[in-house]
Amino acid sequence: MSDFVESAKHFVNAAVSRTSWEAQKQLRVRGKQGEIDKLLAQRRQLLEDIAGITMKLYQQGALTDPQLSRLCASVFELDNDVKNRDAELQEIKSEKYLVEQSEATPNYVPPTPASPPPATPKCSSSASVSHMWEYTTSQRSILSHLWDKSAINQIELCYNRRRPWARA
Repeated sequence: MSDFVESAKHFVNAAVSRTSWEAQKQLRVRGKQGEIDKLLAQRRQLLEDIAGITMKLYQQGALTDPQLSRLCASVFELDNDVKNRDAELQEIKSEKYLVEQSEATPNYVPPTPASPPPATPKCSSSASVSHMWEYTTSQRSILSHLWDKSAINQIELCYNRRRPWARA
């Protein structure tokens, strides 16, 4: 019987020791993960600072790198598009429902497209796509009216394969 008790004590001590070790390990892991998170937050802040300085230099006309200039121009165009879309959103939100609206079009039939959308372009290894698709957000908006979304996504996929530095 004493062997059984000793064995049980040993088993309990081993379990407590293991549990204590696992808890300490978890504390060390969380502490180290917290350090990594702080370093990544500092890194993000530095990247934001770099971006801010770069954008400021671009606005002042002092940015000499053409690649950075194109990226800055794209950011400003996106900012402009966001402002425009936000204004449109506010207009939509401010609209009021009018009873006459629902009664005015009871037999509404959506228009049929005049012609089918163009075929989806295929991605090739030639340089024809890479020089062609240096386009802006407003140009993409125009494209979205000409082609269906899958065609635009295919074009962007081809374009981004040729510009790995531009991927987010």
